[in-house]
Amino acid sequence: MTFAETQQIRATVSVDVTPDLCDINGHLTVRYQVGIHDDAAWDLLDSLGMGLAGVAGGSSFFDLEQHLTYLSESHSGDRVDVHHRVLDVSTSTVHFMSYLVLPKRSAIVSTFECLLLAVDLASRSPRKFTAPDLQRLVERAQADRALEWDPGACGTIAVRRSELSQ
Repeated sequence: MTFAETQQIRATVSVDVTPDLCDINGHLTVRYQVGIHDDAAWDLLDSLGMGLAGVAGGSSFFDLEQHLTYLSESHSGDRVDVHHRVLDVSTSTVHFMSYLVLPKRSAIVSTFECLLLAVDLASRSPRKFTAPDLQRLVERAQADRALEWDPGACGTIAVRRSELSQ
């Protein structure tokens, strides 16, 4: 994947890199890169109608697997954007990529691949998506699959029973 390819997907969040987000090497530290990707995932879920509002209704998501790849540095004073690409869905999981990009240098700072599980917060157990939620997820994944570039997935994270191969 390239910076230009990631620009085919709308950014969900932008963050200003401040000195407190940088480590002793002077670049955006791992702790904050993971945090930015993680926080931005809620923006992706919100855009699909099942994010933070769902938590108030007793449902949420837990991360099952993650894979982070560092590709470029970002420093204090930079502004980074996050773009998401939904790779696959099952009746209770979402597999997606998150791209942290640095527009001023046309660079990808890092990629974050994640598998999320839908959960019922009362029982702390897996739950199935509602039919409308699943439909929105399938439509987003199909649209993202239509992009004609390799998403850069690690190859070891996957949903068990894809709704896209049905």
